[in-house]
Amino acid sequence: MTVRSPGHDVAPSPGEAPAPAAPPSRWRRWLKEGAFLLVLILAISWWQARNLLPTGALPPEVAFVTLDGERRTLSDLQGEAALLQFWATWCGVCKRDVGGLNAVAARPPGNARVIGIALLDAPPAEIAETVERWGMRYEIWLAERSALEAYAVRAFPTTYVVDRQGRIRGRAVGMTTRWTLRWRLWWAQR
Repeated sequence: MTVRSPGHDVAPSPGEAPAPAAPPSRWRRWLKEGAFLLVLILAISWWQARNLLPTGALPPEVAFVTLDGERRTLSDLQGEAALLQFWATWCGVCKRDVGGLNAVAARPPGNARVIGIALLDAPPAEIAETVERWGMRYEIWLAERSALEAYAVRAFPTTYVVDRQGRIRGRAVGMTTRWTLRWRLWWAQR
């Protein structure tokens, strides 16, 4: 028979079964589950972004058009970091991302810019109505399918973060959080 006193464990006698192990504490289980979830999210993010333009590359210099018909290129952003999110009027996830993008655009880190680049799959007037209806409060540029192909956009939303030297510093496919976007823009200005 094993005698146990508070704070002191004594090895069981020969032939006696060891006492069952105490279940792991709740915080330990949550920590393990949280770590697993984080690894899973990072793996999915990596998988979705694997075919995008590589980090550190110069993005292609293609022409975009604003809703007012003005021509824009990334070279217009001289010395500014920018978050470029490619979206489409029919994309439900893009619509849900607008709140985060508005928050980042309202208080961007440094002199960064937030630019939504819409697939020109409808007349510009219809895209402008979507911008109004969704409450987008950041720059909107329009892109032909050829521009999206140059940026390796195959799903919406696709987000690139470009640093002040014009190099890609971040990339993502799918919904993102305002904190992630803000952090990536901050990092791009370093």
